[in-house]
Amino acid sequence: MSAEIFYPIEEAEKLVAQFMNCTLPADEWDHGGHLVMGLYMHAKHGDAAFAQIKKHLQAYVKSLGKDGYHETMTHFWLWAIRHFRMEIKDGLTWTQTNLDDLIFDDQLTRRNLWQDYYSEELMMSEQAKKEFVAPDKKAFSE
Repeated sequence: MSAEIFYPIEEAEKLVAQFMNCTLPADEWDHGGHLVMGLYMHAKHGDAAFAQIKKHLQAYVKSLGKDGYHETMTHFWLWAIRHFRMEIKDGLTWTQTNLDDLIFDDQLTRRNLWQDYYSEELMMSEQAKKEFVAPDKKAFSE
């Protein structure tokens, strides 16, 4: 990733708004967008973040005419954002600094980070897509 700001907060807020009202173009829904949305939901909804993310992800995927919601992957990335960002002094808040820290985090920018915790066979299983399954390689830690 480049050293310049990946998502100025105004762009991030626009991305989140478009995602939430299902107008975000599919080609703009990339890994960085997922991270931005996860931080936003954590910052705005705290413990209710997962329910909000699930609701909006299911609606967005449906708006694209797809059936791509993945329960375990959603749980994993929400946990990862929370886990790898806990060292930020003011927590998971919606600020440009925290947004920059999130986007440039060496762990979170690894799209395949989930493979440290899950075998591909388990993560891609129908069960994992429909309901949360615990990791089979490495347990989540806080």
